[in-house]
Amino acid sequence: MKGIIRAYGTKAITIQANDFQQYYGPLEEIEDLIKPFLNTEYLRRVAVFVTFEVDYSRYSGEIRGKKRFYAKEIKIDDSIII
Repeated sequence: MKGIIRAYGTKAITIQANDFQQYYGPLEEIEDLIKPFLNTEYLRRVAVFVTFEVDYSRYSGEIRGKKRFYAKEIKIDDSIII
């Protein structure tokens, strides 16, 4: 699945997919290449695109009536659009 990082905290990031569904991404599941981009000023100006797998067995709360499932194996999306 693909999405963008919407927010981050001390324990996790929030990823939003194209359908506006949000996912909870624990920091231990994040590729090291992503970590330098996790600052508020950068995320306000630039979208950080990621790919990830969804863990439907766990969720952290709900947003707009939908469960916020866990994301795992979170990596920078290296797709090139021509």
